[in-house]
Amino acid sequence: GDREIVLTTENNPARLDRLARVDVATQTLSIFLYPGTPWDIDQLSISENARFLAYVMNEDGYGRLHLFDLECNRELPVPDWKGIIDSPVPTNSGLLAFLFHSATLAPDIWLWDVRSEAGLERKPLPWDPRPASARDARARQVTFSSYAGVDRTLFREPELIHYRSKDGREIPAFIYVPASFQKGHPMPFVPSVLVGLQPTIWMETGYKNRRFLHPLYYGSDWEIRQRDSPTSTAR
Repeated sequence: GDREIVLTTENNPARLDRLARVDVATQTLSIFLYPGTPWDIDQLSISENARFLAYVMNEDGYGRLHLFDLECNRELPVPDWKGIIDSPVPTNSGLLAFLFHSATLAPDIWLWDVRSEAGLERKPLPWDPRPASARDARARQVTFSSYAGVDRTLFREPELIHYRSKDGREIPAFIYVPASFQKGHPMPFVPSVLVGLQPTIWMETGYKNRRFLHPLYYGSDWEIRQRDSPTSTAR
């Protein structure tokens, strides 16, 4: 309608950054989407015409992209990729630019096309070097990072697991194992308490044949409660 609305993130009593809507006239705040989600919203961006809203949720250590059509009040399809989607920028034309990297891929810029789902005309992109037969693909890689001679087969995709801390809280974790790993054979692990997918772990796993257990405290049930209870432990 004619109301002025501000979309933002808010840090509520649960200590989670959630998507919120502020009515400027009444100065009231309400949760806009997913009021019961256990995940933090890391980033928020809106197209210049205020139609497309893009945001990233930290879900079990992965940066998951979400795209919402504010005009039609519905979610639009997004890539379901294992990794980190960063810095989403929706455009008025129905194209979404973002940065993507994972345990096996260096950071690169991608374009995601939702023009058909949004009812917009799909004109060929003037800078698109692909043949016409290939331009129907929804995802298009724009940049191509150099791996500087590193053997990409050494990069290992981690396995996502969950375990309980001694105070009963659920902690997600990534397990990195080398290609020589055989299930059923015990082996020591190096605990690595970091945030998100780490390239140093990929290299250490591949080159030095090491095994890593990488707890993801950030965004977990333990981390949320830890903000209010500094005496809590996740061991």
